[in-house]
Amino acid sequence: MEKLNALIVDDDAELRGLLSKFLEKNDFNVLQAENTKVAEEQLIKNPDVMLLDILMPGEDGITFCRRIRENFKKPIIMLTAVDDDIEQIVAHEVGADDYLTKPYNMRILLAKIKSTLRRYKITENISEHAIENTETGLAYQFLNWQVNTAKYEFTDPEGLMITLSPAEYSLLLAFIEHPNRVLSRELLLEFTQEEEPGVFDRSIDVLVSRLRNKVEADSRKPEIIKTIRGGGYLFTPKVTKQQVSL
Repeated sequence: MEKLNALIVDDDAELRGLLSKFLEKNDFNVLQAENTKVAEEQLIKNPDVMLLDILMPGEDGITFCRRIRENFKKPIIMLTAVDDDIEQIVAHEVGADDYLTKPYNMRILLAKIKSTLRRYKITENISEHAIENTETGLAYQFLNWQVNTAKYEFTDPEGLMITLSPAEYSLLLAFIEHPNRVLSRELLLEFTQEEEPGVFDRSIDVLVSRLRNKVEADSRKPEIIKTIRGGGYLFTPKVTKQQVSL
């Protein structure tokens, strides 16, 4: 089986070395960069996943992620020594797929990498399957928003295309396929193909926050995706669906 390429972007040479050895033992080819300038040069090698430190001399990881995210379509996992909820939310808002605070257990990091890669692969397979089998494509509609699984498109009531990360897309599908049903975090983790709920529980809350920012008129007073205290989340709109083709 062909090895995947992981790009480590961190100014700490010792940490890069330790993480590189660990990933190589777990069947990854490893690329390294001590800053974002070198990291950008490494992108030509098409890494499958990027492990991006936030606090670095020069351009920080948040700014770099925001700058490259439109063109870099692979998973980005942020690594930081700062355990701050606001920073974590900002990291996800600029396009990071996951976030881990230093010092971290490398086994947990490996699980996050595999989980995120699997989620991207599932999304790619869904898209490829829709292209090859247009008869099975579906268009879901709610409140004049539309999700077209044949084209992997999400449009707002004005018909404007909304960009979703694979994680956000998987979460949205989980909601629209189970409307008016309270979905626990554990169930959403299952629907979005995550593993080890105890480890990744908070990532669902961050994903919901990101999705609300894109579909709610006021994300602070959500009407489409409501929080059910002690229960999880409820997708409130009526959903209709029909078969579509490319």
